[in-house]
Amino acid sequence: MTLRLLVLVACLGCAAAPLERDGTSAAVGCYSITDGEWSQSDVAWRIPQTIRLDSTVVREHPTAAETWYLLRPDAQTLSSRRGGGESIWQPIGADSVWLVWAGDYEQLNARLELRDGRMQGVVRGSTDVMRPTEQLPWAPVSGNRVPCSPEL
Repeated sequence: MTLRLLVLVACLGCAAAPLERDGTSAAVGCYSITDGEWSQSDVAWRIPQTIRLDSTVVREHPTAAETWYLLRPDAQTLSSRRGGGESIWQPIGADSVWLVWAGDYEQLNARLELRDGRMQGVVRGSTDVMRPTEQLPWAPVSGNRVPCSPEL
């Protein structure tokens, strides 16, 4: 009886939802976001106007304590003919997130701070054909938390 009680008490401590760490559960939800003017005028990439930071785990690295979650929708301006793209997000501490939209050979990365239902930061674009000396195009990003629609 005592052993069962000890096991029960020990398991209660293990049952905390993994999304509670690093502020992830606070970030989960939908946001209406806009990107400002890009640093380079010829950039055709665009981030989706409404996104969902989902709680579905896409990738987990057990030793690096690194968990990536599903980001919806995909960025439609990225190439995806070869099926190499994915859209994922990760918490960075308790008040920031890292969003990644990846295509076959290009990627959009946004590092955004979350505060009071708002997000703000910078999105950067890159391709595998850029030279290391080239400046990465970037744009400011801002947004607000919105109710989630069924299609997201």
